[in-house]
Amino acid sequence: MAKKAKARLVHARLVSMAMTGFFYTFKRPRTAPMMSMLKYDPIGTASYTENTWIH
Repeated sequence: MAKKAKARLVHARLVSMAMTGFFYTFKRPRTAPMMSMLKYDPIGTASYTENTWIH
């Protein structure tokens, strides 16, 4: 059997940098570079989040 093709989109997780445990998940293109986004964190006071891979 042939190997399965890699998916064009990957799941990414935006983790709160305020260490509240809050996160967003979304899909992004595999070829796009890692990025940081500014999203609202309803639990903490900081809003910055970082992009990590979901395996």
